[in-house]
Parts: sequence; structure tokens; C-alpha cells
Amino acid sequence: MNHQDWNPVIIHGKAAPANQRPPPKQYERTKEQKLEDEELGTHKKVPLSMAKMIQQGRIAKGFKTQKDLAIAVGVNVGIIGSYESGRAIPDPGILQKLRRVLGVKLK
Repeated sequence: MNHQDWNPVIIHGKAAPANQRPPPKQYERTKEQKLEDEELGTHKKVPLSMAKMIQQGRIAKGFKTQKDLAIAVGVNVGIIGSYESGRAIPDPGILQKLRRVLGVKLK
């Protein structure tokens, strides 16, 4: 291990006074960065109208909790919660299962 320097390095000195420091650089977005942000966009999420339909369908079919519906559909409880709150990215397979179990038309 003769290629490593194990001697401690001690740095002495004081920081420059605030009036002598260069001003912090402001973050400026370039045209390319703006285009990249616009191209990326956002994911489609479950519309709130669909989220309400899922919740109302669950209650109408007698599923008292999201856990009961999750067991009937065969998915995780968190998925049902995110669908009912409108945070989830729609999965056609799960939506089809929800349509079948709840008997509602989900667009």
C-alpha cells in the first residue's frame, strides 16, 4: 500500500469576509433546459371524476374499506387508495378489474 498517502492533511486559514466573496451564481435556465422540461411533461393520472366513481362504486357495492375492495380485485391496498385519491397512473388491467367488481363504467 505504498501508493496511498496516509498522512493527515491540516488546513489552516480563515474564510474570506463576506464583502470580498464573489456573489453566488444564480441558476439560469437555458433554452435547451426549458425545451427538455416541456418535452418530459407529466404522467397521466386518474381523473378526479373517475376517483369519485371508484369510491362511490365501492361504497354502493358494500365494500366498507379500501382493503375489502383490494382483496376482491386482487391488488395492494395502496393502489386502491391512490386510485381513489387521484394520484395513481391508470393501469388498464386494474381498471378492468375495478369495472368488473364494481359494475361501473370507468373511462
